[in-house]
Amino acid sequence: MDWMTLLFWSLNVVATLTVGFTKRDTSAQSGGGGFEDLTMGDLFPYQEEGVRLLRILRLARTARLLRLLKLQKVMEKLSDYLDSEAERTFAIFVVVFALVGFSYVVGSILGSLAQLRSMTEQSAKDFWMMRRFLRRNHVPMELASRIQRFVEHAHSQQQKKMSIKVLGLLSGGLMEELQCAMNMPHMMVHPLFAFLSEFSVITVQRLAKEAVHRAQLARGDTQFLPNQEGSFMYFIAGGKMQYIRDGDSPDPRVEVVDKGEDWIAEPVMWTSLWVHVGQLTAVSECDLCAVAPKAFGDIVALIRRRRVLGRANQSRPIRDPPSKAKT
Repeated sequence: MDWMTLLFWSLNVVATLTVGFTKRDTSAQSGGGGFEDLTMGDLFPYQEEGVRLLRILRLARTARLLRLLKLQKVMEKLSDYLDSEAERTFAIFVVVFALVGFSYVVGSILGSLAQLRSMTEQSAKDFWMMRRFLRRNHVPMELASRIQRFVEHAHSQQQKKMSIKVLGLLSGGLMEELQCAMNMPHMMVHPLFAFLSEFSVITVQRLAKEAVHRAQLARGDTQFLPNQEGSFMYFIAGGKMQYIRDGDSPDPRVEVVDKGEDWIAEPVMWTSLWVHVGQLTAVSECDLCAVAPKAFGDIVALIRRRRVLGRANQSRPIRDPPSKAKT
């Protein structure tokens, strides 16, 4: 009805603009052209219809006021429903419970945000102090950039791990199982460790705890050089490394070792003195699993069923190390 009223009066304005003046009951167009002069008698039927339509619109608006009576009845019914002690008690209980619950949730969120902000501020302060220390000691820009990048990587890795104090509460058996779950998946690429994991779970757990330790390298760090005595056998747990052999020759052998792809310096495990013939450098931030040969030999020597081990080797031969194994 509102739209009809708006449309009617809008058209009426347009129609009024086409009439210039009235003279002797005659309406003339203001432009002086177009329509012929019309008499009031000719326009009367249209005016009568307009007045009738306007009355109908007014009656329709008056009819809308009747809805207020229905709304009043609805409000009275709601008031009757709520006008009881039980309903009032329930409403008070809901309001109080909602207030307390909302306050608890907001307090927990604010406490967590404050704790997180404190940790973030402490980390930012530590990094700022490190950068200030490097500047005061006139550390070259390239070296300072490498140090900062590695510290950020090590800090992010440390945040992903549990606290040392918490891990110290574990029993010896649980600690061995935890170290085995963390280290052995990276070492399964070697057939000997894959066989030991099936043959003796206890031996593998002891190896993971006592013979394997983790080492982290920054980008560009060198793990060993040619003519250097070997100390560990390495598995890459994260990152990427580059092995260069015959670096001084015109045609050096360069190979990139990725995570879970190969092992490095295996002869250290089987010889009393091994000298590296190549150079191992970190291409990116790396995480290594280093196996100590002496601890490995002591733990494997505890296996009493040597004959069973020999039979297992005959039934399931261990393949030779691949030719690309880095020494």
